[in-house]
Amino acid sequence: MIVFALALLAAQDSTALPAAPPTASVAEVPACAPGLYLEGGDPPGSILSGLSSSPFESRKVTNLGGFMFTGGLSGLKVKSILPGPAAEIRTTAVRPVFRFCFAPAAAAVDDGTGSSYVGSVTAASNPADFRLVQFESKPEQRELTMAKSTMFRGVKTTLADSTYRFTATEIAPGQFRVTFDYDLPRGEFGFVRATGGPQLKKPKKGQIPGIGEPGQQVYAFGAVAL
Repeated sequence: MIVFALALLAAQDSTALPAAPPTASVAEVPACAPGLYLEGGDPPGSILSGLSSSPFESRKVTNLGGFMFTGGLSGLKVKSILPGPAAEIRTTAVRPVFRFCFAPAAAAVDDGTGSSYVGSVTAASNPADFRLVQFESKPEQRELTMAKSTMFRGVKTTLADSTYRFTATEIAPGQFRVTFDYDLPRGEFGFVRATGGPQLKKPKKGQIPGIGEPGQQVYAFGAVAL
């Protein structure tokens, strides 16, 4: 049942709109090193706080005892684990703004192992390569529920329940501003690469490579709006 649940983690709908055309000239937007940043300062965007990345540590199945004791009536949950209870970068904005900076394709890091600065098989080049997910915070870790399973209802993927939509606008070559047209709730979040994950180089049809896989990098932040 556990293997079956992991195998049926289905692909979710895209959460990033296609990037809009550039809205500013290259001269108006200072260069930034490849990475993901929280915008701040006055004027807005004058300060960029880098989101540190850390990998998913493992996956676990919860409520196995209850599942067995009730003959499958009490469901299993498959969760991906991110170490630490909270992200270092925090924002009080209900609609935070982020900057995604990508290396030019010709200059993408390639050490011959298929790695790049985003920790994936191929270098990311657009925010549409990412998903924004919300974690459940625990005393020592953050958890992302990937699937639920009961004997009679089978396996239901739940990643879409924790995924938030965003809009990306290209403001300079390789630089994108990521915004929201709704208020984010309080909680722990992370941008996760949705393609080219290290554990699913040849994913089965319907799977999202890399989402929740051990070793997949997460660019995390906390939303703590007052």
